[in-house]
Order: sequence, then structure tokens, then C-alpha cells
Amino acid sequence: METKKELLIKINKEELENKIKEVAMEYAKTAQIKGFRPGKAPLDVVIAKYKDEIENDAIEKITEDKVFEIIKKENIKMIPPVYIKEKIKEGEDFNIKVEFEIIPDFDVFGYQNLKVQRKIRRIGPQDVEEKLRYYQETLAEFYPKDEGIEDGDFVYVKYNVFDEKGNLVLSNKEERFTFDSRNVTEIFYENLKGKKKGESIEIISKENDKNFIYKIKIIDVRRKVLPEIDNEFAKSFDFDTLEEFKNKIEKELQEEASKISEREMENEILRKLLEINEFDVPNSLIENEIDVMIDEYKIKENIREFREKFREIARERVRARLLLDKMAEKIGAKVSQEEIDEEVKKMAREYNADFLGFKANLKKRGILELIEKNILRRKAMEFLKTQVKQEVIIE
Repeated sequence: METKKELLIKINKEELENKIKEVAMEYAKTAQIKGFRPGKAPLDVVIAKYKDEIENDAIEKITEDKVFEIIKKENIKMIPPVYIKEKIKEGEDFNIKVEFEIIPDFDVFGYQNLKVQRKIRRIGPQDVEEKLRYYQETLAEFYPKDEGIEDGDFVYVKYNVFDEKGNLVLSNKEERFTFDSRNVTEIFYENLKGKKKGESIEIISKENDKNFIYKIKIIDVRRKVLPEIDNEFAKSFDFDTLEEFKNKIEKELQEEASKISEREMENEILRKLLEINEFDVPNSLIENEIDVMIDEYKIKENIREFREKFREIARERVRARLLLDKMAEKIGAKVSQEEIDEEVKKMAREYNADFLGFKANLKKRGILELIEKNILRRKAMEFLKTQVKQEVIIE
């Protein structure tokens, strides 16, 4: 499917001369020409001095205007920029060959009665208890301990690392960690267990077929004390009773489970529709999406390898958005100013910002258009969910 388009733009002598005068007038405002004050040189003198630059700018401006006129007339969805591939002079006229990327025209089909699963996870007492234990950990207190290290203790150590020949590899390193078999490798777990504050130990660890000697000093050992999960515990979180706290947790967990269920079903709808509706996407959109992913995942090294490895994922992400855009267009979805303002108000509240100032900033940065696009995509997805056949699975 076509993602690039070429056009032949014809520019005649008269329209080029008129545009040259317009461009020259802009040049004249700042031109510095010997014998004239800045910006005061006659137009014919400016044109003579900057002939080639002015002519090239004039050709580019005419070309751009004509391209935009054509894409508007033919309803072509262009992705800037426009590249001039060839400039052919015929007498005093020009033929300009240009190329640019376009969003391909396609239809969305196969969504009616498409079978998808909606998995609903029931929240049970064990889920609530697990969340309570999480909150319990947030209120943990640590007390100095003279006895040996046990599971659950908070340990602070300093150490140096030497290679097999006794050469210093790392010096004055510090670690603070909760001591248990999940956080500590087996050899360190076995050697640290039972040791006391102030003790020093040596551990030989084999790493990448080489032995390293860790000389460790135990600086501090603290015993973790967890509060009882009772009504007093619930009051720390502004609930009168533990039962109220549990009910609130259960409700929040169920809401989160429902959101996850919804997202999974939406992803399945998109995945299946993308399998049915095959269409190409412009390479520039894929490259832009990879840039977003690099920023999203905070990739600092091996960027070239990342770009190649995640190119297909980026392509599918772009295709999913284009499919929703087309679906929104197909159903005639519209976005009101009130809907955009409501989204902006939510964002402003998150940043604790003034609504009008925040909105003006978003408009300046072109983000209001992205917000409108996202609302349209949500409407397209809501429509698709009314068309597919959902199989509800209780887990």
C-alpha cells in the first residue's frame, strides 16, 4: 500500500517573478549591502546580490503552496516535510518533482461479531490480605539489634572487592538491604546469616568464571517491627475500623482489576483487527514512535540495536492508532470543546496548575490537537466494543 507520493509541480515565468519580488522584499528588510544602510537597499540591488538564494526560496514557497493546494483538493493525508527531488528548467519555466509521505487510505472491516474474551478476575480475601501486608510494611519501624542477622532484618554493610591476585577492584562500596533469600544471593545469605554488628567477614564469590574476594564490614543491623493489623492500624490510614479499611481495599482492587480487564480486551480487539486489516505505515511515523519508546524506556546505550529490535513493535503501535483514527472517521465521531476542556482540567489538577494558563501552554505546544485525537480514538474503541462479541470469563 502506497505510503509515499510524488507530484510534478509546474511553475511558469510570471508566477516565479511575482514570488521573487515577495521574497526579495523580505530579504531587503535585513540585507546589508555596501553603500546602503541596513534594510535600505533598492529591491533590484537586493535581487542582483542574492539572485540564486531568492530564486530558490521563491521556487520552494510556490512548490509548497501548490502541494498543499493539491493535497487539500484530493484529500491526501500528507506527513511533512515535502522533499524536492528534481528541479528541471524548461526555458523560463520550471518543472519540480517532489516527494512526501502520506497516510495510506484504507477501510476497517471485520469488527462486527469479532469474538474476543473479557476476563474478569474476582478479588478474594487473600488479595485484600496481601494489600494489607503491603500497607503494614509502610509503617514498619527498625530498632538497633545486637543479636545475629536473621531473615527480615535491615542490614547496612561496607565492603571492598579484590580479584584473585589481590588487586583492588571496588573500594568503599555501601549496601543497605532487607536480609532474606530473595534479596541476597545464596553464598552471601549463608555467610551473613547469624553475623553481628561490627563483625568483618570474607566471602569468595565466583562470577563469570572468575573468583572475587569480598571483604565485608557489618556496620549496622536493625530489627524490623511491624504493627498489628487491627483497628488501631486502620486508624493510621484514616479509617475507624479494620473492616472499613478492608472494604475500601477490596473496592479499589476490584476497580483496578476491571480496568485491567478492559485494557486486555481492548488490546485483543486491536490485535485481531490489525491481523485482519493489513496496511503499511509511513517509515517516518515508525521512526518517531521508536524515538518515543527510547525516551519512554530511558534507553541510553545500544540505541541502534534497540531501534532494530523494537521496530516491529513500534510499527504495530502506529498501525493501532491509525486504525482507530480511521474508525473514528468512519463512524463520524466528533469532539466538543467541552470534552477537550474536561481533559485539560484533569491534567491541570494533576499538575496543580491554573486551568486557563495550562490550556494556553498546551495550545502553544500543539498538544490540544493530540488531546482531541486521543478522545476520538477512545470513541472509536467504545464503538468497536459495542460491535464485537464478548465471551466473559470469570477467573
